[in-house]
Amino acid sequence: MDYGFAVTDAGRYLIARLLTGETMHITKIMVGSGKVPDGVRLSSVTQLYNVVAQATSDEPKCKDGVAFMTIEYNNSLNGGLERGFFLNEFGIWAMDPAVGEVMIAYGTLGDYPQFVAPFNSAIGVDVRRFPVAIAIGEDRGMVVDYKTELWLTAEDLEDYYNLTIKPLILAEIDEKIDAHNKDPHAHMEMERALNLKVYPRLALAEAMEELSDLTSDDHTGYANEYIVTFETLDGADVTGVWNDALCRIEF
Repeated sequence: MDYGFAVTDAGRYLIARLLTGETMHITKIMVGSGKVPDGVRLSSVTQLYNVVAQATSDEPKCKDGVAFMTIEYNNSLNGGLERGFFLNEFGIWAMDPAVGEVMIAYGTLGDYPQFVAPFNSAIGVDVRRFPVAIAIGEDRGMVVDYKTELWLTAEDLEDYYNLTIKPLILAEIDEKIDAHNKDPHAHMEMERALNLKVYPRLALAEAMEELSDLTSDDHTGYANEYIVTFETLDGADVTGVWNDALCRIEF
């Protein structure tokens, strides 16, 4: 037998009641190791053939009259799987107000069961996933009455971050940067340092540059150059030794 999935007869009855405006309440998902006997219709199955453990899922998403959900079993659920088993079937239960819980859908892996290893925190989590789709009609409701604990893989987490978390973070960062740029006192310590140290020194440097321009003779960039030459000492009252070759007084 190949893989198979079917809405059960009890499930069809509940889906029909959705037409009256009711909401389907999914109560649990179970996995097992049993196998459907030859000749049995999947829609007639009412229980798993060999129940092993309770599974989980994500929240159903309804679109165009179809409810999509992913069923998952991982060996860390319910305190951790103690003994490994071959997962070969799963069932979805919902609440029928008239009779209580009924299995509304059944899936089988047929001749291709998947072995789930016992839980070992040192090795990691063994995850099995089964996407399903159930036609429920337009504008109908389907909710879960258990805690959805779908395991996130590294790829799932990366997609969730890039598509959901990252845009929110970037939007908040942009808001904070915009508010920061508009705040005239965003850097009080830096503003205080500029007022006390940098701006006064800058003003002094500018004043010295202006003074240099006024006192420079040849505008070569060397400030405060004073050049005095003497051809003779006539009319000069000085004290020192005359250097005739260099035309200067040496002290």
